[in-house]
Amino acid sequence: MKIKKKVIVLIMIGIMGVYGYSQKDSLFVGNAENEERISQKVMNIQGEKVKERKMEEIIHLTGSLEENEKAFVSSKISGKVHVIKGKEGDLVKKGQLLLGLESQDYQNKMELAKATLEKAKANFDSSKINYERVKALYDEGVASKSEYDKVNTLYLVAKADLSSAEASISIAKEAIDNTSIFSPMNGFITKKDVSIGQVLSPGMQLMEIRDLSSIYMIIDIKQSNLSKIKLNQEVKITLDTYKDKAFKGYIKEIAPLANESSRTFKTKILIKNKDFLLKPGMFASCNIQTGIQKNILYIPVTSLLGKEGAYYTYVIDENVVKRVPVKIGEIINDTVAIESGLEKDEVVAVTNLNQLKDKDPVKLVAKK
Repeated sequence: MKIKKKVIVLIMIGIMGVYGYSQKDSLFVGNAENEERISQKVMNIQGEKVKERKMEEIIHLTGSLEENEKAFVSSKISGKVHVIKGKEGDLVKKGQLLLGLESQDYQNKMELAKATLEKAKANFDSSKINYERVKALYDEGVASKSEYDKVNTLYLVAKADLSSAEASISIAKEAIDNTSIFSPMNGFITKKDVSIGQVLSPGMQLMEIRDLSSIYMIIDIKQSNLSKIKLNQEVKITLDTYKDKAFKGYIKEIAPLANESSRTFKTKILIKNKDFLLKPGMFASCNIQTGIQKNILYIPVTSLLGKEGAYYTYVIDENVVKRVPVKIGEIINDTVAIESGLEKDEVVAVTNLNQLKDKDPVKLVAKK
């Protein structure tokens, strides 16, 4: 029995000793957060310093494209459509026939106007002869004043009738001419809202034509940048649609007044569109060089994570990475300009970025 008790006591002492040792050990290890950090696997990563270089300042802006000019095709007269010579997407030239209206009614009016004109001419000629005869007699004192006044009135009425008949001819001719509707400019038919047999009223919009030989890019310039740009300045334009192609434009219009809500100045950049690649409504980016030299910070594009408006990178500081939000500028080849968030000579991670989390322990290794 005494032996059994002694064994039990030894076991209890052993247990307490182990417990005491573990408690003592925890004093050296630290709290749970440190224990977890010590237990984390240290990742080997490569890094590069944030560098600085002198570059010309570039204003990077986005905007939409719109046509240089557009026109609406309408009818000046009423009538029924009997021919259509254009459809949406067609490239047309100024003066090209687009629509034809039935003209028989207007031809009939022309014939009536011609007959009225002949009658008015005959009446005018007769009245003129009679007027000249009576006037001569009146001047000699043979004809009375009342006789002269009577023939003079008839002569003036006949003259007015002739003028009215001539005007009717001009109106009838213009109406016949208006049964043919022509394109007012060079461009593409971008909208057609008319069909064969449709009866038109004057002023109805039938087609829309846009001149796409030149395109405007519309941007908004901040007040702080207004003094850095000038009219006819060359601008580089890019679109996601044509990733490997850049377009050349020139600043052609700067609004004289600021937008009341945004306090920006609407600016138009004219782009020659020889191959008609650019379309109204497209979204584009542009770079405007200001001629001002400044020092910029830059890092490799590969060290950048996130999306527009929420970019970030990892800075290596004493073998720990810190997630740092950054504001970026222009991307040049394989580097990106940093407008805020980083300091010169800080080291950013360039490998294993997708495996990193804020405050992860790392080991900086040299590139092979």
